[in-house]
Amino acid sequence: MDYKEALNSDVFETIMKRALIERYIDEVNDLTAASEDEPLSESLAKKIRRTIRKVGRKEHLTCFGKFALESTTIILMVLGVSFGVLLTQPKVYAAVFDVVRTIFEDHDSYSSGIDSSNMDGKTFDNNIVPSYIPQGYKLRQAFYGDYNVDLIYENIDNMDIRYGYGTKDGTEISINNERIDFSEITINGITFYVYEAMIDNDYSNVIWYNSNYVFMLKSQISVEEIIKIAESVSEVQ
Repeated sequence: MDYKEALNSDVFETIMKRALIERYIDEVNDLTAASEDEPLSESLAKKIRRTIRKVGRKEHLTCFGKFALESTTIILMVLGVSFGVLLTQPKVYAAVFDVVRTIFEDHDSYSSGIDSSNMDGKTFDNNIVPSYIPQGYKLRQAFYGDYNVDLIYENIDNMDIRYGYGTKDGTEISINNERIDFSEITINGITFYVYEAMIDNDYSNVIWYNSNYVFMLKSQISVEEIIKIAESVSEVQ
């Protein structure tokens, strides 16, 4: 595939995503307005939740906004002048669950695609927690959303372990790849994407997926301990 053909594909995908996002935002606004005029039926409430889930991922919208093209004029200008710029970012297809890692100069982006795991008809499980936490750490903060969970464990020295997960569909994670040592570790069929901090007091990160959810751990403790926590999460699923 030559540069121009590849760019055409990328631009088409970008425009389609932009159109879908705008459509979903309009749809959420219409549904919310409708709900103010009449009692919410169960089917309408379900539709609102499903639509908000598709739109409401802040990370996804933020990352996408960096690359959205605003008009046909800009598209033509890019095609004619600077199409090579968009093609310098390599994409790496992960081993499982159709996860794609896109590598930029200062960050990596993980995406599992739009609606790659359909949660319709399934109950979001907000009880997937680590069975192992290092001694001295206590749960201090917890957030339970409709489609995501975020927990923070702290010790008496104000060191923390940040654990979270959410639905895989449509989710995009952006993570700093500077001053880190990247590796992939596969344990019991699960691939852990490891970003080990190379500077003291920086956070190391570990990301992994299953068929429905994406998980993330972030802490200043050793990568070995983070992996141990991640393994304990996988064991209780």
